[in-house]
Amino acid sequence: MIELDLFSSESISCIEHLSNELFYEIFEYLTCREIYKSFLKLNSRFEHLINNNCLLLRKIDLRLRTKSELKDTCQNFIIPNGHRILSLCLRNELFINDFFTYCIKVSSFPRLQSIILRKIDIDKYVLLFHLKSLPNLFSLTMSIDGKYDYDHDLNNIYRMILSFPSLKYNKVSVLSCYEDEDEDEDEHTNISVPVAFNERFSTIEYLIINHLCTLNEILSMLPHTPRLYHLTCGKVIESREKFQNEKTIMLYKLTRIHIDMCEAWIDDFARFMSKLCAPIQVLRIKYHTGSDYLEADEWEYLIEMRLPYLRTFDYEYHEAYVTNNDAEHFHTKINRFTSPFWIKHQWFFQFEINLDERNLDCSIHSYR
Repeated sequence: MIELDLFSSESISCIEHLSNELFYEIFEYLTCREIYKSFLKLNSRFEHLINNNCLLLRKIDLRLRTKSELKDTCQNFIIPNGHRILSLCLRNELFINDFFTYCIKVSSFPRLQSIILRKIDIDKYVLLFHLKSLPNLFSLTMSIDGKYDYDHDLNNIYRMILSFPSLKYNKVSVLSCYEDEDEDEDEHTNISVPVAFNERFSTIEYLIINHLCTLNEILSMLPHTPRLYHLTCGKVIESREKFQNEKTIMLYKLTRIHIDMCEAWIDDFARFMSKLCAPIQVLRIKYHTGSDYLEADEWEYLIEMRLPYLRTFDYEYHEAYVTNNDAEHFHTKINRFTSPFWIKHQWFFQFEINLDERNLDCSIHSYR
């Protein structure tokens, strides 16, 4: 950390009197576009600072309009500075294809640590071949454009990602995959990663599955991620198939599980947790519809038997179309969350039944 001596006898009256080291630290908070736009043409000193190899380039976001712009940017900026680039964001499938055409030599990006691919077609997973050889690629974020065909699985993408040699953070999103309320509930994903598909274990520590998936599909990936620390799932749906993995999965570093929306049966979730041997400390989960999720005894048994290290439990439950007759039924279930088990953990329970809007909302948190 660079510090200024505020009590120094030498006063700084001009920004150019600041040291080069301080400018480099300031540049770390700016995008590459902001640095070049604001400082490059000020004078020869700043031009030298920006073109110096000591300045590593991060947050390069290619927002281009035409292919000619992309070609010019690659030839005159990306390729000459490839050895300084730390992070890169590519948008639009057509531009992504052309980018790898112009910058085919991955050896030109020896320091690239993070790459974001936005709005690509699911069939273009071959693009990942260009990234697999990057020695320092620690973070990969992908978003697939539009509603994809569920008959076309994500196997190839995940199998490729799990074989990356240095990856620590991975997020795969499918844009608009469950935004339509009229979406056919029978649609399902088809992800299956065989246990023996890869001789090397994945180095991934943060795995974010931001699309529809089943607990069974998650289980097919976890044997390949022994270093996993944090697992986040966007929407977990009910599976028609029985769990295929009968063996216990040893995940000694997995301490956090987040599920943004869960529609799987609680019995299936309990079986899912029974397959994991992991010191889970934080569980955040949201359920929508299905009163079996309000079974206090089921949760008490699951936490005592499968989650002995749990210290943070954030649980939200939503039920729509609640009638007056349902209200008494839900009150009975909710009262069971006042047993000594829940009091001992000091987890705070809140619920609200809005009969005007016919909604019920419950939540359990480790904090008020």
